[in-house]
Amino acid sequence: MPNNLQKNSFILYTNYFEILKDLSNDDLGIMFRAILSYQTNGNYEIPKHLELAFKFIKNQLDIDAVKYNDFIEKQRENGKKGGRPKTQKTQAFSKKPKKPKLTQKSLNDNDNDNDNVNDNEKDKQIEQPKQPVAVVPKKAPQQRIFDYFANRYKALTGFKYKSQTSDFVNLAKLLKDYKEEEIIQKIEWLEVGCKNRVFWFAKTNGINSFTVGKLFSQWNEILPQYTAEQLKAQEERKKEEEDEKRVQEELAKDKIYSKGG
Repeated sequence: MPNNLQKNSFILYTNYFEILKDLSNDDLGIMFRAILSYQTNGNYEIPKHLELAFKFIKNQLDIDAVKYNDFIEKQRENGKKGGRPKTQKTQAFSKKPKKPKLTQKSLNDNDNDNDNVNDNEKDKQIEQPKQPVAVVPKKAPQQRIFDYFANRYKALTGFKYKSQTSDFVNLAKLLKDYKEEEIIQKIEWLEVGCKNRVFWFAKTNGINSFTVGKLFSQWNEILPQYTAEQLKAQEERKKEEEDEKRVQEELAKDKIYSKGG
């Protein structure tokens, strides 16, 4: 963990809820104790079944710690350069000042001073630094993929996708072996296959089989699907084969009865 021991607070993001909401109270307590321990002294103890969920949060904590340390280091460097200049206090006048006499020399001096002031003001306007642009942190790959899946589910069913804690764990496992684009492609194939009830696991439940769990467990079964015409022809061939099998069974029965007679 980056050295941020002087920091006495840290951020918990709302998207952690998707990871933690299905944990038992005992597991949630273990998870929170591990987070506090990690932020305090860099050490933690976590059971194996909570490791992936904890690492997802730990990665964000590390990113925030690096940002904080960079900010402190910049402030320290600015302090070495003198920091913000002190303002000069004005002295109060007990007596009304006398009006100065105006001479040709003083008028010329004032003109020069005014020119210098105007030039300085222009320089200040030019040299003013631009305001820093706020940097919005990018979403983690698991979160981007999950958001895409949830959006496809809502577009397909009209309902919000009910996520499970295992969804983020399964996506993290897939990201170890496959690129983000490959997983997105599989999601699209899974959507088409479930919608048309092509996959064996979607024959009964159809679109209800469109889950992150099925994406992970049936990864090798999820392949590009046929066109609508090919699907229809495939169903017709299957029906013809079943009818042929039924006829053969009936003929076999008749043959047995005829021998018995």
